[in-house]
Amino acid sequence: MCKVSLPYNYNKACASFFINVIKALKIEIFDRVRKSPWFGLMADESTDVSVTKNVILYVTFIEGRKVKTSYLGILEVVDGIANTIT
Repeated sequence: MCKVSLPYNYNKACASFFINVIKALKIEIFDRVRKSPWFGLMADESTDVSVTKNVILYVTFIEGRKVKTSYLGILEVVDGIANTIT
């Protein structure tokens, strides 16, 4: 029997799979947004338990006859000042 070495046999496999899934999902979301006649971006600033400032990004768009909102990601920011976030 032949032994096949699969990518999940190394210690960074989970991170690699996770990154690729995120990329695929973002491509799908951006394709759906491109087909929409309208879209909007929303940002929400938060501070986590380690007192790190973050900005969460969402996109809202029309798909068919429904309004959809999708999570785009979270970004760490130096401070919560509007100019920094913008």
